[in-house]
Amino acid sequence: PLRGIIFDMDGTLTLPGQIDFALIRREVGLSSGVGIFAGIEAMRKAERDEAWKKVQQVEVKAMSNTKLQPGMRELILALRAAGVKLAIATRNY
Repeated sequence: PLRGIIFDMDGTLTLPGQIDFALIRREVGLSSGVGIFAGIEAMRKAERDEAWKKVQQVEVKAMSNTKLQPGMRELILALRAAGVKLAIATRNY
């Protein structure tokens, strides 16, 4: 029996492209070829902490306009009604 589902955010739960990853890279000082997560984790602690704050600011602002995939709300409600555990696992790239 199905016990749980783990969803990704961008392009799975939500319509793709709603998080501006280029803006995040600019805000934290990373070049376009560097992964956001890896680039920030390679920073010194003080810089890393500040960079994660900037990421959070961009993401919080984007959440106010984020749109779900068509039918996603109904799917989530149906899964919850069926007792399926739901989780989100996502990361910046």
